[in-house]
Amino acid sequence: MSMQVEGALRARAIVDDKLTRPLRFFAASNELEDWSPLQMADVLERARAFFVACRDRPETVATADYEAFDTTIAAYATFRERERTSTKRSIDQKTTIADVEAVRDRLYTDHVDDVARATMLRALTAWGEGGLRTFEGGQAMRYVGEGDLAAANQTADLRRTFDGVRRNTNEVEGEFGTLKHYNGMFYNQSLTSLEGVVSCQRDHVFGRIAAAHAVKRRRRVDDDVAGRTTKRARHRAAQVTGRLDALDDNVIRAVVEVGRRGRGEHKARADERSAAARARHLERRAGKVEQLLERQIALYAKGVEAMTGEPLVDETALGGKTRLATIHRGLDDAVATFATGRAKTTALKQNIDRYVVGMGMDDLKPKSYTSTKDSAIGAFGTPTNVAFLTQELKKIYEAIKTGGRVLVSEAVIPATRRRQLPVLGTATTQ
Repeated sequence: MSMQVEGALRARAIVDDKLTRPLRFFAASNELEDWSPLQMADVLERARAFFVACRDRPETVATADYEAFDTTIAAYATFRERERTSTKRSIDQKTTIADVEAVRDRLYTDHVDDVARATMLRALTAWGEGGLRTFEGGQAMRYVGEGDLAAANQTADLRRTFDGVRRNTNEVEGEFGTLKHYNGMFYNQSLTSLEGVVSCQRDHVFGRIAAAHAVKRRRRVDDDVAGRTTKRARHRAAQVTGRLDALDDNVIRAVVEVGRRGRGEHKARADERSAAARARHLERRAGKVEQLLERQIALYAKGVEAMTGEPLVDETALGGKTRLATIHRGLDDAVATFATGRAKTTALKQNIDRYVVGMGMDDLKPKSYTSTKDSAIGAFGTPTNVAFLTQELKKIYEAIKTGGRVLVSEAVIPATRRRQLPVLGTATTQ
C-alpha cells in the first residue's frame, strides 16, 4: 500500500472516530430518547467547530486528546467509556481483542511516515473545507450562531413548542423495518395479520406470556445440548415482559382467546378488501386499455385521411435513381402552380402529413407548421411560411432518398415508440 493511500485512510479513520461515531450517537441513540431537536443545537455547534479545526488545525485534530463533543453529558461519557472497554473475540474464539481502543492506539501512537502524515493532514484539511461548506449551506445553520433555533435564541415558548418532538425518526423507521423483516419471513400472510403482529411487537404488548399461549411444539434442541447463541436467545425471551402482564391471568386468557377466534374474521375482512382493491385495479386498467384503443383508432383514421392527398412529386423518383436536386426542383415547380399562399401552405402541410402521419415517419415532423411568434416559421400562408414548409418537405425527401426509408401505399398502424430523451454530456460506451 502506498504512503498516500495510508495517509488518506488514516484521515478517514480520524473523522470516523472524532465526528461520525459521536454524531451518530447524539442523533440516534435511545439513551437520549427524551432529547428534542433543540438539544441538538450544541451538538451541531461543536460539529461545525470540528470542521473548522480540520481546515485550520488538522495536526490538532489528529491527536488522541482532541475531543469534539461535550464529555460532561453523562450518556455520551458512558458511550465513550463503553467504546474504550469494548472487546471482541478473534475468529478462532481464543483471543480477546479491544476492537475500538486498539484501533485508536494504532491511529494516534504509531510512527507515521512523513509522506503519509502530510497526505493525512491534507486530507483532513480538505474534509474540513468540504464539510464546512455543506454544513453552512444547509438547514444545520438554523441551530448555530444567530440561527432561529440556536441555543441563544431558544425562548421558553420555543422550548414548549418542541416538547415531545423527537429529534429523529427512529420509531417510524423501526416500525417499517420490522414490517419488512416480518413480511419477508411470512410473505403469504394478510396485511391485517402483518400489521397486528408487528404493532403488538413494537408496542411490547406481548412478552414472556406469549410462550405460555403459543401452540406447543417440541424444541429441536434441548437446553443441555443447545449452543451458546440459542441459550442466550431463550434466556432473553424468558426475561422479557409485556404490557399484558399487568392484567389478571383470567383477563389475559380471555384476550388471547378472543384474538384466536377473531383471526378468521380478520382474514375474511382483509381478503374482502384485497378483492375490492383488485377489482378497482382491473376496472382502471380496462378503462386505460379502452382509452388507448380509442386513441390508436383515431390516429389510424388520421393516417388514412393523410394518405388520400396527391403527392407534389412523383414518389417513384424518391426510390429510383433521380437526383435529389432534381426532386427539389420538381417540388418548387409544383408549389409555384398554386395561385395563393394559403393554397401553397395547405398543399405542403398535406404532403408533410402524408409521410409523417400516414407513413409513420413521425421523427421527421416539423417543430410547428405555422407560427405567429416564430419569425422563422411564419404565419399561415405567408411567403416565410411557404418557404419554411418547402424546406421541411425537402428534408423529408432527403431522409427518404438517403436513409433507405420504405414508402407504403396504405396508412401504417400507429405503434408505441420509445421517447427520445436528450443526452447530457458525452455518452459512455456500453
